[in-house]
Amino acid sequence: MKTVAELLRLEGRTVVITGGAGHLGLAIAEALAEAGARLVIVDRDQGACDARAELLRQSKGATVLALGIDLAAGNGAAQVVARTLEAWGGLDILINNAAFTGDSRLEGWAVPFEAQTLEAWDAALRTNLSAPFLLAREAREALSASGQGAIINIASIYGTLGPDMSPYEGTPMANPAA
Repeated sequence: MKTVAELLRLEGRTVVITGGAGHLGLAIAEALAEAGARLVIVDRDQGACDARAELLRQSKGATVLALGIDLAAGNGAAQVVARTLEAWGGLDILINNAAFTGDSRLEGWAVPFEAQTLEAWDAALRTNLSAPFLLAREAREALSASGQGAIINIASIYGTLGPDMSPYEGTPMANPAA
């Protein structure tokens, strides 16, 4: 009988982590590196991806590919899958962790509901909903070929529960509908 540690080993398996340069992405990557997985860190900022990849190499001895790709761009998902397959020859696990949480510089985002814009809404949906769909579609064949393919979607509690903004009354903090 195998131990839990043996069952959780991921040597030889490739994992794509979107939003990989963020705090949650780093925690996910650290755990998977300890389990022996090859990692593909995906985020918009190549410099941030490179820094996270180097940290993982130094702290965990991880094998990491850093991809600075904007998933909201039309061909972002295809680029992620193609570059992963080019580098590692396969894909076993896709973790959709990237999230558009907004930016107060985006017009129509961090404003009262009636002033929120369709452009701000679309920006969030492209990253938060369309990108995971497109990544799953692009990765489908490679995940199936793996024989152990898995997709993990990370979501926010705000998908089911509206935030209590009362502590922020009188501040410029806002909660966009998206």
